[in-house]
Amino acid sequence: MNALIIGYGSIGRRHYTILKNFFECVDVVTSQNIAGAYNSIDKTDLDKYDYFVISNETHKHFETLKTLDQKVRNKKILVEKPLFHQYYEYTPKNRVFVAYNLRFHPLIDYLKKHIKNPVFAEVKCGSYLPEWRESDYRNSYSSKKEGGGVIRDLSHELDYFYYLFGKIKDIKYFTGKISSLEIESEDMFTAVCKNDILMGNITLDYISKIPRREIFIHTDTATIKADLIKNTLNINNEIIDFENIERNYTYEKMHKNIIFENGNKACSYDEGLETVKLIQRIYSDVM
Repeated sequence: MNALIIGYGSIGRRHYTILKNFFECVDVVTSQNIAGAYNSIDKTDLDKYDYFVISNETHKHFETLKTLDQKVRNKKILVEKPLFHQYYEYTPKNRVFVAYNLRFHPLIDYLKKHIKNPVFAEVKCGSYLPEWRESDYRNSYSSKKEGGGVIRDLSHELDYFYYLFGKIKDIKYFTGKISSLEIESEDMFTAVCKNDILMGNITLDYISKIPRREIFIHTDTATIKADLIKNTLNINNEIIDFENIERNYTYEKMHKNIIFENGNKACSYDEGLETVKLIQRIYSDVM
C-alpha cells in the first residue's frame, strides 16, 4: 500500500511521520526543495497510491481535491481541516474525509458514549498565536485574511460540537481582531447557538497566554468539565484522570479508522461541508 501527501508544512510532516508506519511507500508533493519529493501532482503516477492527504494551504484545498478526485477512482482522500476556505457545490467521486482528529481524543470519545440529555454546553479554546510555531507568526497562514483566522484554525471546536450535540441551527456571534497582534485575520470569536437538544456557547481566540481547551456540559443531574489539555474529566467535582496521550495519538487513531476501519468515526465530506457552510455564514455577516 502507498500514500501521497500533498503539502509539506508542519502538519504535512506530521502526517508523513505517522503514515510511514502504515504504508510501504509515502511520497510527498511540495514546492519545497526536498530530495525525492514531487513539485506537482501531475508528475506522479496517481494510480499507484491507495491513500491521499491534502495538507497544503486551506485556500488551495478545493482545487487540489477537485483535480485529484477527477484523476483517480475508488481511493480514500483525507483533507486537512477546514475542508475549504469557502463553500463549493461539489460531490466527490472518491471517499473524502476531513482531518478533525479531536473526534479521536479519549475525552471526546467518553462524552460521545456517556453524556445523556445535555441542556447547555460551553466550548472554549484559546492560546497565544505567537507561541504556536517556531517561525514568525506574522508570516503564517493563520495571520492572513485568505484562509487564516481563529474560526478556521480552531474549527475543531465547531466540528466536535456538531459531533457531540448535532448540527447548529441558530447562532448569534461576535468576531473580529481585538488585540495588538500583527495579523490581518480575526483573533476572537464568541457565539451563542442552539439546536433541537440544547443551547451552547463557543469561544475561540488567538490571545490567551494560558492555553485552554475545555468543554462544560450541563444536564439536569450533572455538570461535566472536560479539559482536553490536562486530560481530566470533572463530573460534579469528582475528578477522573485520563492517561496523558502522545502528541500524535489522535492523528494515528484517525488514520487507522479511515484506512483500516472504513472511516465510520472520522469526519465525512458532508459533515466537513456543514462546518464550511457555518464558517462562510459567519464571514458573510461580518465582512
